[in-house]
Amino acid sequence: ILIIVTLLLELFLFDKSLSSNSLSIIIFGIFLYFFESIPKNFSDYRQMVLYFFALYITLFPLSTIIIQIFTGTVGDESGDLFRDEIVHLFLGKPLINFLNVLGYNFWSEGDTIFYTNIQEGVVSSVSISKGCSGLDSIIIFYCAFFSYIMVEYKVFDNMSVFLLLIGTFLCYFANLLRMAMIILSGHYYGSEALDWSHAN
Repeated sequence: ILIIVTLLLELFLFDKSLSSNSLSIIIFGIFLYFFESIPKNFSDYRQMVLYFFALYITLFPLSTIIIQIFTGTVGDESGDLFRDEIVHLFLGKPLINFLNVLGYNFWSEGDTIFYTNIQEGVVSSVSISKGCSGLDSIIIFYCAFFSYIMVEYKVFDNMSVFLLLIGTFLCYFANLLRMAMIILSGHYYGSEALDWSHAN
C-alpha cells in the first residue's frame, strides 16, 4: 500500500519525479513486504531497521509535506521558504563565529559565506544548501539512536538523555568542523580545492 500510494501521489499530486523522500517510503514498503522472511535470529536487527525506517519516513517526508501544505507549495520543486534562515541560523553564523575565533576574517549573509581566496587574491563566496546545515545528519542520528534504544533498552532514562545530548553535540560539531575545512581549503587553495573538498 505504501509503494502504490507513494507512486500515485507522485504521479497525480506532486512533481511526477521520485524524490529521496519518495524513494525512502518505497524502500520502507519493500522492507515491510519482506519483513517476515528475515530469519528470526536477526530479530533485533530487523526491529531496529523497522523503527529506523518508521522514524525516518515520519521525520523527513511527512515533515516536508506538512510544510508544503501549510505554505501552499505542494508540487513545487523548491517549496522550502525558510532555506536562507535555516542555513544562516544553524550553519552560516556559527561557522563564521568559529572561523573568526580561529583568526580568519570571513563573513556571511543568509546562505552565502564570503572568504578571501589567497590563490586568486579576491573575495570569493559559496552558497550553502540546507543539507549542509547538519540538520539532516542530526535527524538520521536521532532515528538510529531511538531505534537502538527501543530494541536494546526499551526504556528512555537519564543516561539515554545524556547520550542523546552528547551525540547531538558531536554530530553538529563534526559538521561545523567539516564545513570549516571546506571553506579553509577554498581560502588557501582556491575554488577548485573547495569544490573538491566538498565533493569528497
